[in-house]
Amino acid sequence: MKTTRVRLAAFVAVAAFLGGCSDAPSVSPSALSPGLEARFDAELARSLSDYSREILKDKKITGAEYQDADSHYIDCVNESFPGSVQPPFYSAVQPDGSLAHAFKGTDEDRMLFDRVEPRCLEEYMAGGGIESLYWASIKNPQGLPLDELIVQCLVKQGLVDQETYGVDELNADAAQDLNEDTGDGVTQPTELDLSNGEAFNCYAFQN
Repeated sequence: MKTTRVRLAAFVAVAAFLGGCSDAPSVSPSALSPGLEARFDAELARSLSDYSREILKDKKITGAEYQDADSHYIDCVNESFPGSVQPPFYSAVQPDGSLAHAFKGTDEDRMLFDRVEPRCLEEYMAGGGIESLYWASIKNPQGLPLDELIVQCLVKQGLVDQETYGVDELNADAAQDLNEDTGDGVTQPTELDLSNGEAFNCYAFQN
């Protein structure tokens, strides 16, 4: 996950988590797909803080654990601004139910934020791995590759025929629609047009 001044969750938060309920969805080790388990293993193979490793070691992340990690992450950043009447770094629930992080401050404050935020993110959120794996456990428990998720979304939206459209077709359309070099000079959008509209929502968000 990239470090930015405004961090938006790409997935819709479940009501139980946003309400602070400890019974939010989680995935158990026995239910892990090989793909998702491999992602947990990759995170655990990294150098992690004791806090992050404790959350990840059983290969499941509960809503309460994710909420606690997020709170520690925000507090960690705000501890660098002890004189602020209102903490400059905060999270907020958006109208569509997604969770966003934002920072408000002077240019000097932002310079300090840019120095301390990566450390806090690594300490309490495994550099973003805890957030990513939590949502993957809910939204993609099969651990499917991203391109397969996009194809599934396109089929579900009725934009392509599952009998004739697959990962190879997706990659070819993406290269053309996003103006990547296909080697033949083709730059016109495809009929699907992954750079705009419903198809783009599938390409960017898989829903």
